[in-house]
Amino acid sequence: GNKTETISFAKIASLGIGSATLKDQYFAILPVRAGFSVAGGAPLDGLIGFEVLSRFTTTFDYAGKKLTLAMPGTNAPAPGADIIPFVFNNTIPQIPCQLDAVSANCSVDTGSRVAISVLTKFSTDHPSVVPSDASAVGVNGFGIGGPALGRVGRLASLQIGNTTLTNVIADFSAQNKGYFANPFIAGNIGGGVWRRFTVVFDYAKQTMALTPNADFSAAQPQDRSGLFLIEQAGVPVVLDARPNTPGAQAGLARGDAITTINKASTAGMDLQQIRTLFMGPAGTSIPLTVKSKDGQTRDVTLVLRDYL
Repeated sequence: GNKTETISFAKIASLGIGSATLKDQYFAILPVRAGFSVAGGAPLDGLIGFEVLSRFTTTFDYAGKKLTLAMPGTNAPAPGADIIPFVFNNTIPQIPCQLDAVSANCSVDTGSRVAISVLTKFSTDHPSVVPSDASAVGVNGFGIGGPALGRVGRLASLQIGNTTLTNVIADFSAQNKGYFANPFIAGNIGGGVWRRFTVVFDYAKQTMALTPNADFSAAQPQDRSGLFLIEQAGVPVVLDARPNTPGAQAGLARGDAITTINKASTAGMDLQQIRTLFMGPAGTSIPLTVKSKDGQTRDVTLVLRDYL
């Protein structure tokens, strides 16, 4: 986002992750719950980064929903894995990539839900990568600095190592501040790509290994609502209804609280459950009860549609 946040540091006596314990670590103190957590889908208290991962060989088993921290030099990648060298951009892994056959560098972000966010400067310098039918500008994400704006569309191809993915649903950033305004990086590759693999990071060797998993050829999940939701006091609230999408056409607007979905209370639903519902088949009608900022309650029917 565009906002600037103050960071402080604290020394933590111990950090336990599974059976691993790290002692006397310095943590950056940030408003994580007011940033990533409100849009993340589940409560989030902290982010694990370089200072932890640099001490291990780390395996992200997306299909098995398991993270393994192993001592360096152990837990080798599977035979035949695609070994991709990376360099550190500060403490963030950066790899060679090709976006629509344009060679560039991309950052690796296991904390992002989307497949790839194409950064503003790269889109400006290479306008052909932005599809002509990309959506209107809306909220694409939410983090420590607040909402991040951009368009959504399909990137014709994304090449990473020996793998080429086609017709990739991508965010095209419109940010002129923050990380996504970085002029030296083409894209930020997230979990929407990595979930197709078992990924092994070896920070000591500066390599990542990709082994396709059972979801490698699965269709990319697609939002069909045009809504960006955040959680406030246990209730999903509309942060943005992208213009010319089903949510906007149903009359939903920023600040609307969704109190029921399919006649069931949203209390106890996490945002990921709701996102999954809003990725349902085109033509699906979803009845909602909505409470607007002025306290008025109304019924709305959201009809899902492909808008890309």
